[in-house]
Amino acid sequence: MQSVLANYDPENVTASDAKAIFSQLNEAGVYPTAGLKEAIDDAGFDADSLRDQALSEDSSLEDYFWAIKDTDNQDVNINTTLLQSLKSILEQYDFSSSLTSDQEDSLIDQLSSYSLLGSGTNLSLSI
Repeated sequence: MQSVLANYDPENVTASDAKAIFSQLNEAGVYPTAGLKEAIDDAGFDADSLRDQALSEDSSLEDYFWAIKDTDNQDVNINTTLLQSLKSILEQYDFSSSLTSDQEDSLIDQLSSYSLLGSGTNLSLSI
């Protein structure tokens, strides 16, 4: 994500730039999580403004933004593609007994690869 954002000046982002940023993040497999908004803000950008600019350029990005909302916003939107990915990952494991250390590592790696783990995410692998 940092390599994508490093190509843009946070003070001079156009709508076209915003669309390109989120398109590149999507192509790189960086999916919206609770931590993505925070990471974008921490990089010196205004995540909410960047989202709005990108949507003004391309409304088809709406599904991508389900988690990049103002934290005070109480609306709940679900990215069904990401939810399906989570379901597919979890179906690979038998949670009726404890996972082995290797299974836990594999699960964490898979969840991380879809950006399902991040700041503000709580995950307990115990049963």
